[in-house]
Amino acid sequence: MKVYKEDKGEYIKALEASWEKESNHPFREFMAKQCLKTLKEEIRNYTKNQDKNNTFTLLF
Repeated sequence: MKVYKEDKGEYIKALEASWEKESNHPFREFMAKQCLKTLKEEIRNYTKNQDKNNTFTLLF
């Protein structure tokens, strides 16, 4: 799983909260958000590439 550089502080806070609460819930919640962020990025990139491919196809 990918953890974004800009989210490193939140990652550490989630680990600390999980340790303090003796629960993996804060960490799992953080990782779920990272997963969603990654999926949105992948969809955005896929859509952008599809638009480029469609434009190229239309030219010929």
